[in-house]
Amino acid sequence: MDDSLPATPIRSPPSMDDHDEDVTVEHTSGPRKAMSGEAVAKDESKARKIMMRVVFGAMMIAAFLALLYSGHLYVCILVAVMQICLFRELVRVRYNAHYTTIEDTIPLFRTTQWMWFLVAIIYTYSDFVSDVIKSNTALHSLG
Repeated sequence: MDDSLPATPIRSPPSMDDHDEDVTVEHTSGPRKAMSGEAVAKDESKARKIMMRVVFGAMMIAAFLALLYSGHLYVCILVAVMQICLFRELVRVRYNAHYTTIEDTIPLFRTTQWMWFLVAIIYTYSDFVSDVIKSNTALHSLG
């Protein structure tokens, strides 16, 4: 049996710049020697996915560290935005799970929940906002 496999034309995985060209892969050595053309393409797409995840993970970590470096106010804004996104998802899940009951019996279900959330946010953050306005002389025209 011959150990060297001939070059096999395979279809490249779909990408942003797909030009309908065949790619030739040399099966000469290593773990890909025993793999078919489809398996090599699948393996390369896995590597590409992993690389994309690593790159975007590093970008998110860098953005988070930049946000931490920028100061207290921006961290508080991040926390508030995350709370809003979390509450939005919880309202959506509850609404979808109990849609038939809610639609018939509770008028303005989402509006009521969002108004209570707004009241809780104002109650929670009002002291912080007033302290920021009092301590920053440029913002005294707001208070």
